[in-house]
Amino acid sequence: MIKPRVYEKILDIYKKYNFSFQQLFKVDEATQNLKRPESHAILYQAMLLTQKPELKIEVLNNFKEKLYLNGLQKIADPVYYLELDKIYETNPNLIGKKLVEEILAFKRSNQSSLDNFNNEYIYASELHRLFDQDLNKNAFVPASGGFLLPHRSGAPPS
Repeated sequence: MIKPRVYEKILDIYKKYNFSFQQLFKVDEATQNLKRPESHAILYQAMLLTQKPELKIEVLNNFKEKLYLNGLQKIADPVYYLELDKIYETNPNLIGKKLVEEILAFKRSNQSSLDNFNNEYIYASELHRLFDQDLNKNAFVPASGGFLLPHRSGAPPS
């Protein structure tokens, strides 16, 4: 199982903040009166609660802008692009061509980093397994560069 990314943990924290209905209905006003991270949290909650795609896009833009101003691009981008992608699936006419290209680029980049994570995880797991075993140095054969490689049979050469 892949561990949740850091931004997902932060979003879970944003969900735990308590805001009044008044604050959520007048989110622009509320964000001016709140400090971060509360202002980030109310924008995130408002985005989750908003049903109208046009309003959701407006809140998403505010959320992204606020997080960018605070140097939190790694939290803003996944939320922004993945939510816009959901809107595009149901209302493609609301998302411009340039923004669609940005969404696709983000998804490709995100998939690439997931692939890298998975490959690094598999590699690290294999190394971990090797180090955890009671290694017999005779079960390895010399390789170029002074490295030792496992003997194919796992047993020492005769």
